[in-house]
Amino acid sequence: MKKRRKIRYTAAEKKRIKVLRLGFIVIIILAIACFVLVGSDILKNTETKPVIAPTEQTTTQPETEPSPQPTEQPQDQTVNLIAVGDNLFHQSLIDDGSTKADYLGYYSPVSAFIADADIAFVNQETVIGGNELGLTGYPNFNTPTEVGEALVEVGFDVVNHATNHLYDKGMAGIDGTLEFWKNYPEILVTGIYDTQQARDEISLIEEKGINFAFLAYTYGLNGYSLPAGEGHSTNLLDLALMEKDILKAKEVSDVVVVSLHWGTEYSLTPTATQKEIANKLNSLGVDIILGHHPHVIQPVEKIVGADGFETVVYYSLGNFTHSQETINPMLGVAANIEITKDSNGDVSVTNSEAIPLINHYEVGKKGFKVYKLQDYTKELADAHGIKAFDKAMDIDYMTNLSKQVLGDWYKQ
Repeated sequence: MKKRRKIRYTAAEKKRIKVLRLGFIVIIILAIACFVLVGSDILKNTETKPVIAPTEQTTTQPETEPSPQPTEQPQDQTVNLIAVGDNLFHQSLIDDGSTKADYLGYYSPVSAFIADADIAFVNQETVIGGNELGLTGYPNFNTPTEVGEALVEVGFDVVNHATNHLYDKGMAGIDGTLEFWKNYPEILVTGIYDTQQARDEISLIEEKGINFAFLAYTYGLNGYSLPAGEGHSTNLLDLALMEKDILKAKEVSDVVVVSLHWGTEYSLTPTATQKEIANKLNSLGVDIILGHHPHVIQPVEKIVGADGFETVVYYSLGNFTHSQETINPMLGVAANIEITKDSNGDVSVTNSEAIPLINHYEVGKKGFKVYKLQDYTKELADAHGIKAFDKAMDIDYMTNLSKQVLGDWYKQ
């Protein structure tokens, strides 16, 4: 076994070794102290701290404004105006009925057509002065109040009385007619007035947001003159008066309709005077002219003025009901007109037609009816009582006459 050699040191070396030992011991002591101090700090820093669970954050959504509703765009509005001519009650029509139901029957074939209109106009040729005045036909008419009741029930909204027969029963007939219509305030009655104030007011009817003004004039009163102080009772055809009324009407309405009792009886063409008046009314801004009195149909025309303004003129609508004894008066016309207010608020006549009507009665002047020509049959034509006075009713003749007079305005 290998022995270790024993090392011997001098006194100086021993002293040096002793110092080194002491220094080493101090270093170790310092090292231990540093370790203790540092370890203590580490322990302090690594103490378990309470863990706070993250709170759940409530996300507050900003309040949303309600979605704006789409603005409703204005829609076009269209009004259908139907106008018919002379409701001319001869004695035979009076005698063939006695109740409202009887007289309603005269209009039954076209009653749905009339009722469907937004506005329906009729020229009431004769006064409805009260049955107590006596019910009479030609030449001095007074029509049963039951006929007026029938017109209301059929669906007419506008009734014109400015005709040459307005004074047939004098002021009693006018006053009685006014009194009768007081029972129907929903009906616009024009061409007959009880005071100057009533005459000066513009007769208006509103439909679908469109305001219509109705004015009415007659060429005369069959040679009669209204008594002093009663000049307001109707409107005679006077251009100065018409201009004043029309300009006033245009201030309060969208559409001006003028009813004119004018022209030559039984003439299929308008006179030069009719055309002159129509052109004057176009220059004043009249939209629609509804003519009557000739007892036969006359042409329809659209007048375009120098400024581009358009007026639709029905020179004569002919008869609606009657018992005359020649063939041409058996043909009447229903004006069928559309007036539209567009989304910009502009109003214009957008369509106009002329629908032929047939006045029918049987032999012996009874069984009175009004038909659309398109609904009139050969069996009815063969039974028409006109054959006792004139040539027999012929549908082809009536169709050709309609097309000849009405041209492009003709509509079945």
